[in-house]
Amino acid sequence: MQDQLRSGANVRLASLLARSGDLSAARAAFDRSGISAQQCSLVDAQPIATRLGGSSTDFPRDALRWGFEGWVRLEFDVAADGHLVGQRAIVTYPPAVFAPAAIDTSKNWRYRPTFRPEGTAGCGGAQQTMRFTIN
Repeated sequence: MQDQLRSGANVRLASLLARSGDLSAARAAFDRSGISAQQCSLVDAQPIATRLGGSSTDFPRDALRWGFEGWVRLEFDVAADGHLVGQRAIVTYPPAVFAPAAIDTSKNWRYRPTFRPEGTAGCGGAQQTMRFTIN
């Protein structure tokens, strides 16, 4: 791999070109990065969220009835099209109460698409904390 800064710039340029509709220039920029699609998350910018959040219906009924509040630290991969895959709860408080609801809610989250020649994962191992509070 060449200079990481130059590689990262070419990966980001590829995504910008793809968003503008110039896929051949996007592929050329990605090729100039000198990295594989699997390596790109090492030099690419952190994924940018375009839609996060949930609604009151996402709060687990049992936790609401018990008066529990809590949080979940999720880890996930972002596909090149911006959808999340492989969501997993890595830390939860209280344990096991909110993890299923957090994973289910995160299925609606979206991130800015990134260009990958094979359309594979855009970024691996991204993290986000979701808080469950009673208002």
